Amino acid sequence: MRSRLLACLILLAAPAVAQTLPTPPAEREPNAASVREREAAAGVAPTAQQRQQEGATVNQLFRDLTGTSPNAPVAPMAPSGPPMSQEGAAVNQLYRDLTGQNPNTPPR
Repeated sequence: MRSRLLACLILLAAPAVAQTLPTPPAEREPNAASVREREAAAGVAPTAQQRQQEGATVNQLFRDLTGTSPNAPVAPMAPSGPPMSQEGAAVNQLYRDLTGQNPNTPPR
């Protein structure tokens, strides 16, 4: 009986253990620095002009996809919904409806 219970616990714990294992190095995406090193060692590193052209292409793609410049400052988001002054009355009314009390009076 105990061996069956132990086997069930092991089977139930196996997926949790598998999810915590790190990704093997062979399956990881290489970082840019290691790619540049390998390209230079293999003699296929891009020239300065190619790197500049690639940067311009990436910036153009960014502009095309987002409609903004990649170097533009980030504008703060406009708040959505009614202004807080109008929202406060609705929140107070909802509080009164739910609790039967005025939210502006101190609790007894």
